[in-house]
Amino acid sequence: MNTTYNVLISLITIFEENSYYNTDFTVIAIIAIITYNNADIMKDEIIKENIKKSGVYRWKNNLTGDCYVGSSIDLSNRLRLYYRYDVISDTTKGNSIINSALLKYGYSNFSFEILEYCDKNIVLEREQHYLNTLNPVYNILKIAGSNSGHKQREESILKRINSFSENKKAREALKENNNSISNNIKFPLQGSTRSLEVIELMRKNHSKSKLVYEYKADKITLIAKYDSLRQAQEITGLTREYISRCIKAGKLAHNLSWYSFIELKL
Repeated sequence: MNTTYNVLISLITIFEENSYYNTDFTVIAIIAIITYNNADIMKDEIIKENIKKSGVYRWKNNLTGDCYVGSSIDLSNRLRLYYRYDVISDTTKGNSIINSALLKYGYSNFSFEILEYCDKNIVLEREQHYLNTLNPVYNILKIAGSNSGHKQREESILKRINSFSENKKAREALKENNNSISNNIKFPLQGSTRSLEVIELMRKNHSKSKLVYEYKADKITLIAKYDSLRQAQEITGLTREYISRCIKAGKLAHNLSWYSFIELKL
């Protein structure tokens, strides 16, 4: 009798801890399929067990109960970024509440949960489901796939247009003057002091390297040209997976930019 009672109490406790309520007090059960109670000491386990898996995850502050919901087509790679101090402390690409919270409270005060594994083609759809259901505090925007405000993205686009224009002007000016140092200038969008010839050769010989073009919504105005998806991610703040999905689906990224692996000639 006591054993049955204890089991029942345990089940009720688990259900309550993993359940949320709508405004009409309807119970919505959200039970993670995997829970890592300490994101600090379980870091290696979290990364290793999610290699090449796609799905929806949740960071949960064990002290405040506040949460963040996200998704990725490669959870392991995404999680590695969360554990890089230079990434989560970088505020140049906009303020992230979850990054700030991880810095403030420390990983040891966070649980990491896998809400579900799913096909990579529907991760954003499933993330949106959980965003709508849980309304997590740490998510600034409630639209799956977005990681900064609309205004910030517009300002970022203007900066990239100006940077790209200045790079082009600088190269042209140096070329006209036959300046011997022109091939070793460190341009903002290149991020390298290697010669342009070496960079181009490395790009062509790299099997996974693709040029990425970013255009405004009109598909005419070139915002910038990136050496790879990785560089596009570093400069725009959008994930490589999201940019790639937009290219393959022929969709506008956040209703602001078109991305393409080929130069658009309309």
